[in-house]
Amino acid sequence: MLAKHLASLFDLPGDVVLNLPRLTMVGNLQVIIENHRGVVEYSPRKVIIAYNQGRVILEGEELVIGTIQSEEIAVTGRVNSLLFCQKGE
Repeated sequence: MLAKHLASLFDLPGDVVLNLPRLTMVGNLQVIIENHRGVVEYSPRKVIIAYNQGRVILEGEELVIGTIQSEEIAVTGRVNSLLFCQKGE
């Protein structure tokens, strides 16, 4: 992929060039997702967040969306699993 090669060649952050989400996890208690495209599904046991190429699925217990901003979502609770699904999967 040309964009991936250019990011590597010019030492640019891949998440910016490839329009990927950036996730920051604090143990299994908090996940911050940047570069998202909105919440698809939300319950205390499952949160699905859209991004350009697919979805991020968080499963756990007592999940709460703490903040939603245009480019960032923070989810707290006990995260048991985190899964990336590409479009079409």
